[in-house]
Amino acid sequence: MHLKSVSIYFFFNIINAILPIVTLPFFTRYLTPDDFGTLTVFNIACMITAVLFRMEINTVLKRQSVESKESLTRYLSTAFVFSNFLLLTGALLIGVASFVIPSWNKGLTLWASMVLMISYSRFHTVNLHHLFQINNRAFVYGLWGLLVTLGSFGGAFILLSVTSLKWEARAWADLLVAAIALIPAVYFLRKEYALSWKFDWNTLKDTLRFSLPLLPGSFISYLFMVSDRLFLAELVGPKELGLYSVAIQLSSAVTLILGALLPPWESWLFNLKGGITAGNIDKILTRFLLVLAAMVLVMFGLPKILEWVLPFITSKDFSNARLYLLPTIASATAAGLFALLLPILTYLRRTTIIAAVHVVMLLINFGVLYPYIKWWGTAGAAYAVVTSYVVGGVGLILFMRKSVR
Repeated sequence: MHLKSVSIYFFFNIINAILPIVTLPFFTRYLTPDDFGTLTVFNIACMITAVLFRMEINTVLKRQSVESKESLTRYLSTAFVFSNFLLLTGALLIGVASFVIPSWNKGLTLWASMVLMISYSRFHTVNLHHLFQINNRAFVYGLWGLLVTLGSFGGAFILLSVTSLKWEARAWADLLVAAIALIPAVYFLRKEYALSWKFDWNTLKDTLRFSLPLLPGSFISYLFMVSDRLFLAELVGPKELGLYSVAIQLSSAVTLILGALLPPWESWLFNLKGGITAGNIDKILTRFLLVLAAMVLVMFGLPKILEWVLPFITSKDFSNARLYLLPTIASATAAGLFALLLPILTYLRRTTIIAAVHVVMLLINFGVLYPYIKWWGTAGAAYAVVTSYVVGGVGLILFMRKSVR
């Protein structure tokens, strides 16, 4: 891993994290809480549809780019043709729904079509983005993400200022940016990876055999993002949930660090001389343990800093959020460290193991949330997340060592 690459990723992560905060006063002036709620539903629909549309094929392309660059074009082109088939299928389903579902209306057709087009565009931009990442092109990777974010916010600003649109302004801006980004994405994929309109059925079967087992893990990861708050909403009430949510927002400082580390870490793993073998596994785990040790120090030091900052960025009503800083930072740290282990088994093509580990983690998470909250109060929700990721991480390490014997 290169310190320069980590620094570049960290720089762009900070800017992308700051933008939603500094633009919040503008959006809250134009949008009501109901608008924000509706926009959240639209964003969740885009997120879920994009995961289904992508089918984690981007992971296969990353693996193929280091395993056999000669065959990457075949895999990339097959994925491109397949994505157009999915687009056509989605359009047909929307058309059928508009005829057979009585409550379906023109508004739903419009928004479903927007979600579908955003997912299609992001399929290709994400593929290119991840190929940039795995080849350690940190600046292009970061700049691309920043321009998309700026375009989305900037487009929303313009539409809110000159039209009567409300939450729809952000949705239309996302669609326009996705469509515009698709053009240079396809251009780069054609220029650098010889993308073409060619389809190979055996290549598609090999791709889906690799990628589909990763889908449960993706959805379970999203469940982990909300499961603790769902239980808290039922067991402790809105006030404690609000304090916990503020602590979670502050704990995103950990995500900035580990998020900057993940791309160069994954690039280093995939391009490791000799591959991930029994001879290299100790070297990999040694580096992981060094990161783990450093993050433990951050985990115990960061709450003191955030506790000092808290009164300057929140009202007195949120002062007790400090009680949940350490637990939420611990859960963010556990999640980030777990994410560092996933590329190892992905490289080894053990995607079914990844799926099984995620299912076990989900069962543990839902099994311990209730008793943990009863024992430790609101903080117990974060400790349940930590338990799930620690068990999952240990499981990945055991399977990893077994896979390279």
